[in-house]
Amino acid sequence: LALVAEEFGRAIAPVPYIEHIVTSRALAAAASDKAAGVLAGAADGSRIVALASDPVKTGVQQLVPAGAIAKDVLALVGDDLVLFSVDTPFAHVSNQGSTPLAWWDFDAAQRIVIATGMQAQQIYTRAHQERMVLTAAALVGITEYALGLTVEFTKTRETMGVLIATLQGVA
Repeated sequence: LALVAEEFGRAIAPVPYIEHIVTSRALAAAASDKAAGVLAGAADGSRIVALASDPVKTGVQQLVPAGAIAKDVLALVGDDLVLFSVDTPFAHVSNQGSTPLAWWDFDAAQRIVIATGMQAQQIYTRAHQERMVLTAAALVGITEYALGLTVEFTKTRETMGVLIATLQGVA
């Protein structure tokens, strides 16, 4: 997954690949019959799922990566792993990366508890850690691509008949 995330980053695509994969894996780890329909939809691509960045608190809206296109968000609430669902995703929050961020009102969503206690904590923690690792891999891809563009530009760009790579400030 890290190699795929790196290539995904290289493409600089503002799609919720990492969110969807991490959340789908967490849903599968929970092995809950209650979430089987959502997991099946996530597997065939008909449903986009997302992971809440932080544990959810009652009465507080939370910014959710992929929340503007996901109808289902997996979150930790106390000691419960809860799958929140809405009929229509929440409104997109404009951002520099054009990612599908949205403020989620978890109190307005339907909820299904899919794991409790230590199992819920472990699944959420692992999903959160996987998201961090895959995000880091995507950032490596972005960096490598940007560095490649810069090196190619430096090797081919001229100023006053001289390659800019030979100039002291660039070299």
